[in-house]
Amino acid sequence: CPTFRLPRVPERRVVGGGATAGSGEEIFEWMDEGSATFDALLGRLVRWHDARIAKLQGTPDEARKILWWPFTQHDMVPRENVAVIDSRSGEDFGIYVEDAEGAGPGSVQLRFDGA
Repeated sequence: CPTFRLPRVPERRVVGGGATAGSGEEIFEWMDEGSATFDALLGRLVRWHDARIAKLQGTPDEARKILWWPFTQHDMVPRENVAVIDSRSGEDFGIYVEDAEGAGPGSVQLRFDGA
């Protein structure tokens, strides 16, 4: 797992009454100074996400091949009826949905677990 090192964030100078001093340009200079690192980090996150989506795209086929579903004829279950649960958050499941609303390769959408 790579590590990304950014330059130190500039300190905010606080003056009387809690107000900050300076023009605020320091933070923009910091962002410019770290732009190559930000770009590398973004590239890494995009590649990780693309690999994750590619794995989720193949999961229905894999599930139809290796999982046993009691009282089910596997040939009668269409690929699009296989629900791929990616995660859970509170009372919601993160379900992989292919080409959700024409958005491309698919996405994870939260669905309420009403059980």
